[in-house]
Amino acid sequence: MKLRGFRIELGEIESRASQFAGIKSAAAEVRKDNLVLYYTSENEIDNNKLKSFLSESLTEYMIPSVYMRLPEMPFTPNGKIDRKALPEPDLSSLKAEYEAPRNETEKKLCDAFAEVLGIDKDSVGINDDFIMLGGSSIKSMRLTVIAGIDGLVVNDIYRLKTPKNIAKELLGRGAANSALDETEARKIAVPATAGQIDMVDYQFANLNSVMYNMPELYEIDSSIDEQRLTEAVNAVIENHPALSTQFEMGKDGVVIQRYKPEQIEKVSIRTVTGNNLQSILNGLVRPFKIFNAPLFRAELFRFGDKKYLFMDMHHAVSDGESMDILFSDIYSAYHGNPLNPDNYYSFILNESRMSETDAFREAREHFRSILGDTEWCCIPMPDHESWETEPAEEIIMTGLTTDNIKSAEARLGVSGNVMCITASILALTQYCDNSDIHVNWLYNNRSDARYQNTVGKLFKILPVAVHTGEYAKLSELLAEVNRQVSEGIANSICNYAELTEATLKDALEINYLFSFNNTLSQETTGFSKSEFDFEYNAVGGRMGIYIVNNNGEMAASADYQAKAYEEGSVARFLQMFRDHLRKIVLD
Repeated sequence: MKLRGFRIELGEIESRASQFAGIKSAAAEVRKDNLVLYYTSENEIDNNKLKSFLSESLTEYMIPSVYMRLPEMPFTPNGKIDRKALPEPDLSSLKAEYEAPRNETEKKLCDAFAEVLGIDKDSVGINDDFIMLGGSSIKSMRLTVIAGIDGLVVNDIYRLKTPKNIAKELLGRGAANSALDETEARKIAVPATAGQIDMVDYQFANLNSVMYNMPELYEIDSSIDEQRLTEAVNAVIENHPALSTQFEMGKDGVVIQRYKPEQIEKVSIRTVTGNNLQSILNGLVRPFKIFNAPLFRAELFRFGDKKYLFMDMHHAVSDGESMDILFSDIYSAYHGNPLNPDNYYSFILNESRMSETDAFREAREHFRSILGDTEWCCIPMPDHESWETEPAEEIIMTGLTTDNIKSAEARLGVSGNVMCITASILALTQYCDNSDIHVNWLYNNRSDARYQNTVGKLFKILPVAVHTGEYAKLSELLAEVNRQVSEGIANSICNYAELTEATLKDALEINYLFSFNNTLSQETTGFSKSEFDFEYNAVGGRMGIYIVNNNGEMAASADYQAKAYEEGSVARFLQMFRDHLRKIVLD
């Protein structure tokens, strides 16, 4: 069996437990993500002494956390232990000795633990372990919302586990950051992140490339007031500091970024002429100067009898969610609603500071340990050895709805993201006839409430790697993927991409967007998003899968390097992905 990534030898545990004085028979099982030891004995056994005895010869991860004395051990007719007949464990023994919260932060955490885990509110103390009590990735996300504590993120919960440890970290972090708020951070030259530097290097070497441009176009309904819209766009630009960010080369050769709002021109609406809209857009989508120049541009223009809003950002200071945030804020500002704060510079500064901590070094070792020395199968086997970046796309409808996914999440206790990652792993195993599978997935990195309205390149790419042959049941594989996803979030302060550059470029990337689509960009708002082609388009890695919401139904699209695959190959892989996903969700 495997539990939290460790191989558990149940027979070895049972053999050692049977040597303890007074025990007649023993059975070890993994139940509810906990290692349970069932045993029979003539007299009462002190479980603490039994645990101490086992720890003398077993490694820590093979020490059971739950001990259940049975009146008799169930056996099958042929004399083997009937494992299916073993009772469900009583997890109450996992609760630590109760210690009451000592401050407001601990009290909020204890109450949130109780609500999310369905435990009596007054029974959760500061030493109780969220994971041991049945916490999961979905529940940890709910916890960050319910607790209502500034700065609490999912990785805090998985790394620190107890209200006592989490509160201590949060209070210490707050004291350390109290002297430097967002306003002060914007006055500082902040080092570029490793992910930004990769894009800066590419742009500097390819001055005329628009590979990392992120353009968007909205057609504006005639009912929209031009003056109010102009004011809204300018207010949003002022609210998001990444839009006014410039890269510079520091004196020591380090790439830095600065907040320079004075360099951004105010947007005003103008009339343009031309042969067609596409020719106008071709002129708007142009390379960004990567140093000492703005990395954002916006245009409001009339063309013929229609009006348009065009926005373009360099990927080094933006991501997919950033564009949704911008549109939502423009819509809010147009209707006179206040804008939520953007803490981009405090986020970047905190990322820089975390790289010098023990937690960062532990996270770095975590990611190194996941991949090890295995020769992983990372993508559907290409038909041709080509790295040309000409893009192609294949789309398939899964037939799954929002209700299907929500129902499966409740039944399986894992997120839709975990289900899609698992389906991609199974599809790779089938397509490539290989059981050593490694994929990457995209984490939006906005679990901290302070950064949910932040525009910038915040996302992280995280790995999942499994030997599928080790999992006899689908439920076991789902549990392992869920564990790796959760621990990836817990260790996301480290840039995994920086450690595994060669593998990262070739690994299949899962982008789960089904539950996060912005619903405002509909014609009913007066803004209609328009798709358009621009002169240069490319795909960086061999293949990425995007899981999106198409009018309530889940669609999966594969963006891939066209010259690496024969026609029909990617469609066949997507069909495998769909079939495995439907089995996970509907069975």
